[in-house]
Amino acid sequence: MLLPIEDQDQLEKLHKYFVKTLQNAAQEYRDVRITYQPRQEPASVAINKELNLWWHHKKQPDHYWGPFGSKLPEKNGTAHITVNITYKHKGTPLSRGSCFFAFNTDKDVLLVHTGDIRGGVKGVGKNGFWKHYRGPSEMIWLPNGKYQQVAIVGTLKSPLFARELSDFVHHVAEIKDFLKGKRQGLSGFAFNPEFYGSYSYQLPQTVTVQSNHGLIVNELTKRLKAKGLGVGNDQKMDIFIFNKKNEKVTHLLEVKTKLSTQNLYGAIVQLQFYGLTLPKNHKKIFVAPIDIKKEVIDALKKLKISVITFSLSGDKVRFFNLGSL
Repeated sequence: MLLPIEDQDQLEKLHKYFVKTLQNAAQEYRDVRITYQPRQEPASVAINKELNLWWHHKKQPDHYWGPFGSKLPEKNGTAHITVNITYKHKGTPLSRGSCFFAFNTDKDVLLVHTGDIRGGVKGVGKNGFWKHYRGPSEMIWLPNGKYQQVAIVGTLKSPLFARELSDFVHHVAEIKDFLKGKRQGLSGFAFNPEFYGSYSYQLPQTVTVQSNHGLIVNELTKRLKAKGLGVGNDQKMDIFIFNKKNEKVTHLLEVKTKLSTQNLYGAIVQLQFYGLTLPKNHKKIFVAPIDIKKEVIDALKKLKISVITFSLSGDKVRFFNLGSL
């Protein structure tokens, strides 16, 4: 359960931290015209080419306006908004906007979004967002006593926050393209980025998880697409590769970031179970940390499961034996 942050002084401090974090991520600034129908507003936007992200901040009378875009604008060109990270700084409650800060039970500060992604196009809005969103979400208790589902954009003070926010923006872009009918391929044959970072979930007691699973999945997908492969995922399968001509799945990949017995058995079961509905000649791949033991790799070969390994340093991922694909 999350609780919204309603204190204005605290919000101002968080906003300054938010802006400073993004300033540190900015590689350059470009003078553009931000487009939101039917207006265009001249502005200087921050650019990060590695994240393929632009953004801008402006204080309005009762809210901070924060447009973000997934397509980099040219200098003096037009910047099209993908999603607004906009939150109130006046009024009660502050959480009545589409985006706001919240605490989890471990007092981590999260940036959350209600899914209100209005795009000026019929069908693009909150209902469409929640139908196709597959990132992390949580229920929040609002001041009016109601519960509401919110998407977790990222953990504000995580070193991976800029990457988390970028993934959210790009995921919204995919959702909007799908809702507008611009998304190509079968709806199940597309890849949606996964969340990574620190987050909490509810069990008999709250557990905080440092999850690098999404980081590995997202980076591996980029590498596979760079090889010209058709790559997708869904709610069950981490990654699958498909033949672009006949759209048949050729490879099923399961990613685990830790080599516990439970994770190992889980990967085997998932590869075998999810593979039951795939073509009989598809390949099963276990993506595992570099320190996996040789005897485990040999045992997996007997089950017709190949292994790709990776190492992780900060947010930098290195994959080994990708050529085996």
